Amino acid sequence: LDWETVWGQPKTTQAIIDSIAVKGFNIIRIPVTWFPHMDENWQVRDIWMDRVQEVVDYVMQANCYCILNVQHDSGARNGRTDGGGWLSAKPDEYAENTVKFQSLWKQIATRFKDYDQRLLFEAFNEILDGNDTWGDPADAGCYETITKLEQDFVNTVRATGGNNEWRNLVINTYSAGTTPAKLAGFQVPEDLHSNHLLASVHSYDPYNFCNDNGEGNVYVWDNSCTAEVDDFTQRVDTRFSELGIPYIYGEFGAIDEKKDMGERVKYAQYVTSKMKQYNPTGLWWMGLFNRRTKKWNEPEIVNALFNGIGK
Repeated sequence: LDWETVWGQPKTTQAIIDSIAVKGFNIIRIPVTWFPHMDENWQVRDIWMDRVQEVVDYVMQANCYCILNVQHDSGARNGRTDGGGWLSAKPDEYAENTVKFQSLWKQIATRFKDYDQRLLFEAFNEILDGNDTWGDPADAGCYETITKLEQDFVNTVRATGGNNEWRNLVINTYSAGTTPAKLAGFQVPEDLHSNHLLASVHSYDPYNFCNDNGEGNVYVWDNSCTAEVDDFTQRVDTRFSELGIPYIYGEFGAIDEKKDMGERVKYAQYVTSKMKQYNPTGLWWMGLFNRRTKKWNEPEIVNALFNGIGK
């Protein structure tokens, strides 16, 4: 259970979740790492599944929506020493990976099949090819692999019955990205019932404003920044409208390295105003809340998020 605190945060409590909910946030995404807690037969150990369920119950008790996912089992794997990153979009790994992937989701879905529709399942987080490519993958077969994995995810969850027959399920683009190629490569799986799938993308754009990459950093929110946000939000909305599927921004945010709070406030309010325009929701990823003191680290950003959507 010490895995819960390896990122430097204390263990989640009901009081932590309640403090977030009472502020007005009504959806919480629980990013779960599964691979260290699976045996050689890919069975999740009860002690870990029980703890995951306990945290989900905190969110349910706070009357929030909850997104439960597979987080660090996908994504970058080169240079990692924890044995993770086994789930990839690499085509020649699909046959082996999908057996483990379906086994994992069958266990998760079975445990939570009686939960109501405030609980959503998300297939995986920021899936990459075998080369940890964050840009557009060179092998277009990666898009087909993602489609097959997400179809397996949908089929596996639905087969467990209970409320999972109708549960809303979240599926992602390659790397959860928003480039034209990634959006074009995204396809919607077939489902038992219509209107119970939604897409998720992540946005840390404009990149040189939202991140601290050491070179080319932008510290001032200007017209070029708003133009870039206008471009990707319209592009994302157009693609998912074509596919007839709702979507969310499963992660967005701008870190505070060397940036004036006022500039980040402009970012937060502008991006959420675009979300209001197109009508998806979004989940801020970083640093707003101190889980030890239960105080808000950045109340200015919190206010900007709500101002952007008119609340």
